[in-house]
Amino acid sequence: MAAESNTPVDIEIWIEKVINSCETLVHCINADRLVRLYIKRLQNEGMPYYQYSHIRDNFELVADIKRDNLLNEK
Repeated sequence: MAAESNTPVDIEIWIEKVINSCETLVHCINADRLVRLYIKRLQNEGMPYYQYSHIRDNFELVADIKRDNLLNEK
């Protein structure tokens, strides 16, 4: 599984797919790491705080929902 291009939109769609495909909590931890690295990249490229924090918050929401679903399955 890979992003279709290097545009931020395609990368964000791909990261969301990665989060939604997590089957264990270890997968979720690795997806969190992917999000942190992507946000760091956005910061280094000079994206304003309000934009990258919004993106980060959206990813955290998706990850929290996925993590809760995994915990409820057990």
